[in-house]
Amino acid sequence: MKIPAREELIKIFGVIDPRSAFGKRDQAIIVFAANTGVRVSELCGLNVYAVMTSEGVRDAFDVPREWAKGKHVRQIPLNLSAQKSVLQLLRFNQARGFSTEPTAPLIQDRFHRRMPARSVQRMLQRYREMAEASDLLTPHPLRHYFADRALRRCGNPRAVQTALGHRRLATVEVYTRATPEDVRKAVGAG
Repeated sequence: MKIPAREELIKIFGVIDPRSAFGKRDQAIIVFAANTGVRVSELCGLNVYAVMTSEGVRDAFDVPREWAKGKHVRQIPLNLSAQKSVLQLLRFNQARGFSTEPTAPLIQDRFHRRMPARSVQRMLQRYREMAEASDLLTPHPLRHYFADRALRRCGNPRAVQTALGHRRLATVEVYTRATPEDVRKAVGAG
């Protein structure tokens, strides 16, 4: 599987109008997904309490057994970009009159209901077509984007395996790529 380039994400953000009815929400969804590596079903299953406390945004959230593929419970740290996207989602919900109660869905549709995974897929497809971006930009390749960046940052495939919720380390290999620079470094030529 190919990994979307950062430039492709920039194209997407270029066509999202933050003044449109759901522009800010949609931006925050994409940023959150790209910075956490969550599956679209896990993203849509989040309630406010999973990422917020009365003191503010959590440093990490738990993916419960009932959402996790293969029933693999895991904790996902929230970096600064992911935390900002949580706040943006909550501000959006509050401004639109959506519930921000702890048990409310973090991501809601126009009917104040939990946004279905298929709606997130369609939303990203619409922006991808508007931006004339690669077909690689769907919710699942955002996991690949996250995994590739995480592996480059930490160099620890086990950490990436844990973040993605995979049982086998070999599965993480699907989410990685070797650039010409990586190959040069590997042979001591760079």
